[in-house]
Amino acid sequence: MFNNFIKTLKQHELDLVTVKGKTYYTYTYLGRINGFKKVKIIMR
Repeated sequence: MFNNFIKTLKQHELDLVTVKGKTYYTYTYLGRINGFKKVKIIMR
């Protein structure tokens, strides 16, 4: 499921973060999932 979604992302939709000298592109989703009002998912 996530693999298909990740393929649709554009670079301008991602955030670039550095952790302990390593750089990662991340995507953050904030919204409703499965009845929860606020869910935050961070993918790298």
